[in-house]
Amino acid sequence: AQSLTAAVAIGNFDGVHLGHQTLLKEMVDFTRSRNIASVAVTFSPHPVTILKKQPASLIYPLFQKIALLEKCGVDAVWVLEFDSALSQLNAKEFLFFLQKHCPFERIFLGEDACFGHGRTGTPLQVRAWAENFQIAYQPLQYCQDTPISSSAIRNLIQKGALNELPLWLGRPYALSLEKT
Repeated sequence: AQSLTAAVAIGNFDGVHLGHQTLLKEMVDFTRSRNIASVAVTFSPHPVTILKKQPASLIYPLFQKIALLEKCGVDAVWVLEFDSALSQLNAKEFLFFLQKHCPFERIFLGEDACFGHGRTGTPLQVRAWAENFQIAYQPLQYCQDTPISSSAIRNLIQKGALNELPLWLGRPYALSLEKT
């Protein structure tokens, strides 16, 4: 019997901006060509609330982020509860945890992604551990010579530059306050 397998993309995906969309499209194209599942792995609450014990300034509420991830064509969105136990896993333990609960053959990450306790899951380190899976790092996407990131988008929102957001998000910015 063939074991179930998937590809996973890991991230906070706050904003589901053009960089995220490019990464997710890459994963979805890969999984459709292999006839396996595509899974976006994200966290709630935002890790900053546990790691820095401060409220997170989010671009979208969780339910809207999940809907935007689904619009990207992923087969599933796995929301991991980010708590103190999860925050203590080093990168290798975190990958083992993921592999145990969602066996994957390829992991998709942004080229600047670091994860695990102490951010030990650097691109170089993760490549060294990749025995039973492949890694695809997505190059950063740029807007106006600046890397597209959730923090850059949050800065635009705080400055009131909402008219610039479509360039970064690939769609108009609309905040839902309740599930529809």
